[in-house]
Order: sequence, then C-alpha cells, then structure tokens
Amino acid sequence: MREKNLLTVGEISCICNLSSRVLRHYDKINLFKPVFSDPNTGYRYYKTEQVFIISMIQDLKSIGFSLEEIKKILERESVLSIQNLCKKKKSEISKEIERLKKMEEDLEHRIELFSQISFLEKNIQDFSDFYVELKAQPERKILSIKEKKSFHFNSVAIQVREIQKLAESNSIHIQGPYLIIFHENFENPDNTLWEMGCLLSQKEEKYFQNIQIISSGLFVSTLYWGNHQASLTAYRQMKEWIKKNHYEEIGAPIKLYIKSLAFTHSDKNLLVEIQIPVKKI
Repeated sequence: MREKNLLTVGEISCICNLSSRVLRHYDKINLFKPVFSDPNTGYRYYKTEQVFIISMIQDLKSIGFSLEEIKKILERESVLSIQNLCKKKKSEISKEIERLKKMEEDLEHRIELFSQISFLEKNIQDFSDFYVELKAQPERKILSIKEKKSFHFNSVAIQVREIQKLAESNSIHIQGPYLIIFHENFENPDNTLWEMGCLLSQKEEKYFQNIQIISSGLFVSTLYWGNHQASLTAYRQMKEWIKKNHYEEIGAPIKLYIKSLAFTHSDKNLLVEIQIPVKKI
C-alpha cells in the first residue's frame, strides 16, 4: 500500500498538466524519476514536493533550455554554476535573435524585389525605345568572384553557384539580386574579365577579399528584357546619352538581374538593369 503523501502518475499528471507519456520519458532519461515503484503492480509514485521540480523543468523549458541542459542544472546545487548556465543560454538566444533579424531583413528585401518585378511586368513590356535616366546610387556591398573567362549561360550559372557556396561557407546572408560587372569588352565578352556578384546587407560586418564595395555616385541606367545580346542596343544608346549630355564614364558597366533565370525558364524573359558610373564633364 502506498504512503498517503505519494502521488500516482495520474495524479501528478493532472496537477502538473503533463501526460503520462512525458513522465515516462523523463523517467527514462533520468530527469525526473518516481520515488517508489511497486514491484508487484509496476505502479510508480511521486512525492508531493516533486511538483516543484516539475515546475522548474517547465519554467526552464519555456526559456529555451533543452532537457539535457535542464538535467545538468538540476544536478547542480551551486547557484553560481546555475547562473553561468543561464548566462550561456542568454548568449545563445542573443545570437539566434540576431540570425533571425538578418533573415527578416533578407525577406523584406526579397518582398521588395518581387514587388518591383511584378510592377515592371505589368507596366513595361516594350523596350524598343530604351528609357535612359540618371540615378544617384548609395554605396553597395557585394560578395563577388572576378575572373577572366568566356561569358555565356553555363559560365554564369557556375559562378552563381560559386557565390552561393562562398556565402554558405562564410555564413553570409545574400540579400539582393545578382549582378555582373564587366571590367572589359561588354559588347564582345568571349574571353573577358568579368565579376559575378550579389548584393549584401550594408550591416554585413565580415570583410575578406571576396567582399567588395561599389562606390556611391551617379549612374546612367536603363532596363531591358532578354539575354546579353539583347542588351547591346540599350548599352549603345546609353553611351550616346552620356556623350550627348556631357558626362563621362568613370567605371565598369554593371548588369543587375532584377528578374533572373531563377524566376523564368527562358532568357528572353530576363529583366535586367544596366548601370554605368559617370561624372559630369
């Protein structure tokens, strides 16, 4: 016969709002064990004061501690050691919050990009007469790879994946659309020096050789649909605009892929912005 101050599994389950399955699991991993098991019936019994241990377990779970971590806390009677475990958990949570904030920022930029694509698809279908404009661009941070090689669909696809692997290995969040900087031979890039990159958050604090800065300044800009061949007419019109309006080029032209092959099966449906850095003569 059990003592009067002992609780059955059903009773402690009701008091603590825990299922018998959870209590069996806690028993199995030596986190919270009954004080007595009847050898004849197999029934398990708990002391009333053990309710406080369950309350502590539930409280620690609610602030992010794993069962293994809780087990370590319950094994230690030193307040200082428990305090240190709490400090460690707080540091882990702070890092996770920062990671989630970066993810939220990345999602906001993607939503903005998709809205831009949707707007342009609905309102601009014909670029037979390219609209050239002058834009002031802020400083932009990019993750990039610069190589001298042939420029074609396969080489671009490979470079995109290389950028992604570089971001993954360095825990960098890619934020904006992909871009290509043509350091030479924009019109005939069979074997040319070009730089594949992707925009990063300005809050990105990491710096190494593959993180570059596109300086702020004035850029002559236009949009076009299609592959690189389709960009040549637009590019030539931009150069004419620059000359006619008394500007001069001060850097390499940039192609910003607003709608890339990630969102279409045909390169005819690519939506690309060409940007050329300039200054007034």
